[in-house]
Amino acid sequence: MRLYAFFVLLLTINVFSLDISLNESDVTSKLSSRFLIENPDSNIPGPQPDNNFNYDDHHGGSNNPLENKIYIPVMTLSYAGSWEPFNIKNSIKQFDFFNGNSGLVEFRAYENSHGLADEILLEFYDGEYKDKKSTSINFKYDNSTDFDPINSTFKNNSFTFQLAFYDGPLSFHEKKKCHGSYKISFYDLSTKQPYQKVSNNYKDIQIELWLESPECQISVSAILLNESVTSGSQPLYYASIMTFICILHIYACIRTVKKVIAEEIEGVRTSIMTLGYFIGWDIFLCAFHFYEALISNEFFQFFITPAFAYFILVAVFETRLILLVWKATYYHQYHTINQVRRGITRFYKRFYGFLALFLLGCYFFLPATWFLYLTCPAFIPQIIHNAIYSQRYKFDYNFVFYLGVARALPPIYLKAFPFNIFKVTPVTSFGYIYAGIVVAQIIILGMQSIYGSRFFVPSCFLPPKFNYYVKVNTNQSADEVDNCPICMDALNREPSNAKSSFIQKPVPAYILNMLTPCKHQFHDKCLREWMDRKLECPFCRTKLPPLD
Repeated sequence: MRLYAFFVLLLTINVFSLDISLNESDVTSKLSSRFLIENPDSNIPGPQPDNNFNYDDHHGGSNNPLENKIYIPVMTLSYAGSWEPFNIKNSIKQFDFFNGNSGLVEFRAYENSHGLADEILLEFYDGEYKDKKSTSINFKYDNSTDFDPINSTFKNNSFTFQLAFYDGPLSFHEKKKCHGSYKISFYDLSTKQPYQKVSNNYKDIQIELWLESPECQISVSAILLNESVTSGSQPLYYASIMTFICILHIYACIRTVKKVIAEEIEGVRTSIMTLGYFIGWDIFLCAFHFYEALISNEFFQFFITPAFAYFILVAVFETRLILLVWKATYYHQYHTINQVRRGITRFYKRFYGFLALFLLGCYFFLPATWFLYLTCPAFIPQIIHNAIYSQRYKFDYNFVFYLGVARALPPIYLKAFPFNIFKVTPVTSFGYIYAGIVVAQIIILGMQSIYGSRFFVPSCFLPPKFNYYVKVNTNQSADEVDNCPICMDALNREPSNAKSSFIQKPVPAYILNMLTPCKHQFHDKCLREWMDRKLECPFCRTKLPPLD
């Protein structure tokens, strides 16, 4: 209960940490007002920079207005907006491989070894989503000559920048250097004047960007706002839902761990491959949210909460669960401590090798649709496991729905939701197909619990099953038959704990008992109840083949 209360507290912190200074209608109206610069007599719009301007002469070194007024909002926040062609007569040659003439643009600044921002990275995307083609523009500026403190503007008529082209995420296309001019202005949204005030709240800053390179035939303009303004309450909703899903996983893990500890057969019935998939996906979500929290100061509290929750899920609960399942399934095969150590070593090598391949696949191929489809059939190993070991699967709602089905929600949100926070191109059909595959697996698991684990396998392909049943003559005297090692009643009579009726029934000529491969005989009811807990002989501890 303390753990549940702790995660409820995390959700509460998320709710009260949201601070939006602009509503969505204000954001829409501000983004819709396009930034237009017209100065046909000059290569650079607006007033020209004074190349002889020096901060040390005007402001005395440490009182640099760049550090006081612009450095903090530039270095601590990220901005997003829309780009469009500024000069239509230029062909925008480097954007020719884009399908459209406008799209999303992101602005980030980086600091040098002296702690000052001196490098800017601009990411131009083909359209409003980030998983399409993109162009990256990276350049350094001179703090002492490029900054105009009166107009809160960076500008330079002659600077060098580097272009990088990508056909998609992590798909590098080309890189080259260009020469051109740029202007970056900081404005106060409330006054529409150059940004002058110094405060701890920089969400009311608007950046207007203009960049031109006749050499590379590029001419674009953009208007950008702080991402916490443009995203609205999306990060809060996303973090709350993801944390809630993780709490469901933790609840299901706790219930499953208790079952495996109480009844070893529950661990034998569970597929290690299915658990490995669950753990791999959770490790990726933990690392992904932690990375997003580090690169985004505005959304740190939103992303760090699910990252921490998934870390607790994997480190505390899921690793313990998969080790218990391994112990229930394979521990009986080893007879010495050295054999156990070697067995655990082999298990960890395969387990961590699988995790490494899974995480590399997530890193290189997400959010590709085909890769998400490959990660969908998580219950297929469980279905195959049931069929191979001929075990009648007991449908566990905690394991199936809280550990399995809830895990399908993040991929559906990422790929099918039209307004996802990560700006991935939505594919509506993906959500229906992905959900259909998950539902089909659940139906098969349910049918295995009703009709047997091999109901879908043709009889000609089934291996012979061990027949436990033997006939015992009830007319034998008590001295001629042994007692059941479990209930200690005579084997030629029904066990005394069997359900009785008020109506006296005639004693049958024989009853069916169960004879194990190790030649030990038990009552049918007694051995079935025992095998629901352990698949070993209660008399000599020999491994028993499962019942279907």
